[in-house]
Amino acid sequence: MISLLNFQIDAVQALLEKVLEPKAKQTIVLKSPTGSGKTIMLLSFIDEYIKSIDKNVSFIWLCPGKGNLEEQSYEQMKKFFPNRNSKNLLETLSSGFEEGSTTFINWEMVTKTGNRAITDGEEKNLYDRIAEAHRSYRKFIVIVDEEHSNDTGKAQAVINAFSPIHIIRVSATAHENPNAEFIEIDEQDVINEGIIARAIYVNEDIPNGIKISNETQFLLEKGDAKRKEVKEEYKKLGININPLVIVQLPNDKGLKIEKTEKALADMGYTYENKMVGVWLADKKENVDDIKNLNDGVSFLIMKQAISTGWDCPRAKILVKLREAGDEDFEIQTIGRIRRMPERKHYDNEILDNCYVYTFDEQYKAGLFGQVPHAYSVCRMKLKKDPLIQNFKLKRKRLLDSHRILDSRAIQNKFIESMRTKYRLDSNYENNKVKLESSGYIVKNEVIINTISGKFVKTMDTENVGEEKRIKVSVIANTSGIYARDFMHSRFEIHKASHLDTDDLGGILLNAFNENGDEKYRLLSLDNAAYYAFIINNEHQLKEEFRDISSGNYIANLIPQVREDEWTFLGEELIKYNPNEKSDEKYDKNVYEDYSAKMVNSVCGKSQAEIKFEDYCQKSNKVKFYQKNGDMGDEYFSVPYSDGLGAQHLFYPDYLLILDDGKTMIIETKGGESKGKSKNIDRQVVNKFNAFKTYAEENGLKWGFVRDIDTRLYINNTEYVENMNDPSWRPIEKEL
Repeated sequence: MISLLNFQIDAVQALLEKVLEPKAKQTIVLKSPTGSGKTIMLLSFIDEYIKSIDKNVSFIWLCPGKGNLEEQSYEQMKKFFPNRNSKNLLETLSSGFEEGSTTFINWEMVTKTGNRAITDGEEKNLYDRIAEAHRSYRKFIVIVDEEHSNDTGKAQAVINAFSPIHIIRVSATAHENPNAEFIEIDEQDVINEGIIARAIYVNEDIPNGIKISNETQFLLEKGDAKRKEVKEEYKKLGININPLVIVQLPNDKGLKIEKTEKALADMGYTYENKMVGVWLADKKENVDDIKNLNDGVSFLIMKQAISTGWDCPRAKILVKLREAGDEDFEIQTIGRIRRMPERKHYDNEILDNCYVYTFDEQYKAGLFGQVPHAYSVCRMKLKKDPLIQNFKLKRKRLLDSHRILDSRAIQNKFIESMRTKYRLDSNYENNKVKLESSGYIVKNEVIINTISGKFVKTMDTENVGEEKRIKVSVIANTSGIYARDFMHSRFEIHKASHLDTDDLGGILLNAFNENGDEKYRLLSLDNAAYYAFIINNEHQLKEEFRDISSGNYIANLIPQVREDEWTFLGEELIKYNPNEKSDEKYDKNVYEDYSAKMVNSVCGKSQAEIKFEDYCQKSNKVKFYQKNGDMGDEYFSVPYSDGLGAQHLFYPDYLLILDDGKTMIIETKGGESKGKSKNIDRQVVNKFNAFKTYAEENGLKWGFVRDIDTRLYINNTEYVENMNDPSWRPIEKEL
């Protein structure tokens, strides 16, 4: 019989209380820090439920496809609860869902098209066995273990097929949700029991502003130095543990591991001397005894398998090699190095903590165990009122447009804009000073803004302030990750420019590279410095091209437009909040049974939208209204062009039928504190002007609506951002 720790006993008791509570929601979310023993807690819950509550139940334990987590959980049940009926999917397909059984299922076995478990054949498939169990009045409880990679309609359909009395979702990074009961194990309680490290050191002793030449080599050497320091502390205490450094490779499929293997070999660690192991989908070496505390492997090269159920308590240091572009560090990965190898603290600062070395810039919680959206969806029918049934609007739909942008004209505009804005000329050194004074980075180094510090709780690494950030400069070159970074940045700028990538590449090269056309040159950078310039200044350059595309510049556009008539959909899927207490009817909506359950932030409505729907419901001037969709051919839209002639569709938020039978169209935008002015968004102006033209051509009332505190204001004359401007009038003046 296994002995549970205090917080584990409390968690099991909380689960039992929730499933016994008559008014409890179907879904229960258990937020359980990595390393807290969630498998043991869930197995104990299953054992106690069958023993004390109900034997006529079959538990379904669903696990992610990667990491063989279902096999690990299956083996733990057989080890710690040998008297319980534990089965894998094939065994259950053979014998059925038996009373008091627990079936461990890999998601891919039941969601991947063509798998024998869900297809028709001579043998009974999963759905046959579920139906058979239901005919025998068998109840189901589904446990969803780290289900993030299968949060799809197909995965949810599998869960629904069981018609479970409860769904228990387990996550290290879950948040409270109105559609679920919520149980949270405090990470500090787990720390206090000594089974996970007291804190996480990220980029320990890396000074702010340091300049390095090879980030892979630098990070590996940092990890190795810490490994040796930890091993020495174990040795002082007479403990035979060989600390393990996990080296996590980027997910980039094209990235080879040879560079990492060579860097480790240069440090004296190889596969041949049994000090390096690798655990990848297509390559495994020196990993048979990797979990033994004194195994000789000091570095283990891995990818994402690290974050789905892998457990090696001697792992103490994580070296996460940086992805190209804007990839984030998924913080649940830290859990894989946080377990204490002997399930206790040593009152030793070096041994009681774990260590991460990475130059990733953003840290985010992963998607493990996310519960379904807080809202539900219902199908609603259009009212029979003739004003609604006969409602029609003219619209123009964009088909594929053939657009030829004059890249030379855009290049001229870009160079002219940069020279005017920053007072640039043919003196490249002076230009460098002027650009740097305006926030550009002009040097042959890639600047990485990463985090550094001590963090007690894993989630503390997310949304870190500047006080725990450092800048690291890496000498630029034109290969490896810098080539990928360069291509990524250039692609991001391309999306803002609407140009072909080759045309954009030529413009950037001419403007900033020593090999570019001197007529357009603003800087004369060698190739490495040019790469660094594009990477470091991606966001500024995107804004420069956005400014150009917002003006009325260059384009040769041959649009293909289809004109048609638009009407309300006969039926519509509408989000609602099932936990909204108010049943107030919004009977001016064009759909039947529309209520306050559909008018709240849980359903994705902004405060401006909520206030506007309240206003429509109370206004004597509004007969009916409808919330338009955000995209798709079935919704109403107005075409508009940006400054480069690229055509887009704009979906106004609300369509109104007024008391006199006329139509009014409204776009809502977020408000601001009164008197506060902002820089104008040129794309908003383009939408505003296209909307104005459409309304005037079709004799419709219209307006942009914004909110300040409890009041709504409307503008249909000239768009300005400052709401103190007379263009913004109280909505009562127009509606």
